[in-house]
Amino acid sequence: LLSARGYLAERDRNWPAAEADYRAALTLAHAEHNVEWESGALNDLAGVLMEVERFDEAIALFQRALELPNAPIFQRMRGTNNLGVIAYRRGYVVGFKQRIAQAHELDPESAYPPMNLALIQLLEGKAEGAQEAYRKALPQMTDADFLRRATLDLQEAQSRFHLNPADVAATAALITARICTCATRRARAASSGATTPARARPWRRWRA
Repeated sequence: LLSARGYLAERDRNWPAAEADYRAALTLAHAEHNVEWESGALNDLAGVLMEVERFDEAIALFQRALELPNAPIFQRMRGTNNLGVIAYRRGYVVGFKQRIAQAHELDPESAYPPMNLALIQLLEGKAEGAQEAYRKALPQMTDADFLRRATLDLQEAQSRFHLNPADVAATAALITARICTCATRRARAASSGATTPARARPWRRWRA
């Protein structure tokens, strides 16, 4: 319940409320000696701190999650991926690449690291390779909020690294098309009364 409430606060960008709920969830998980819950709560809380640029605090929490014995691969991938996010936000592109590659090795089935690897190719000037990587990763993505944020990431990367505007526009069009597909499916499900799967907890490149 606490994690779910924190997630809703996070979606509303109510960072203080999200932080409070995730801290409470972390305290409860630790008290119950539940490694799976504790690692998830650490990553959730660290993600919020990352969003408000409290990077040192976020790094410490991500590392705590990684150091938990028998933490799920999913949570280890989350923490590794997000340490790469912080490296990118601080301008350490090499560190970003290394962490994302590690995250992909930890969980090759996840669509999120491949999205990041595609961005890395774009940063390296490999536009065609990047777009092909996005084409492979995007069909697995159902997180429309993450995808919207990904288009903003591209604009930020274009400005920061002086990427070719045409390459960025072509890549953004692929993501926008996927957003439309996700929206159409949700609308059809809603009109038919079907329930849609709960959105997976984002273990973001950038907070979605």
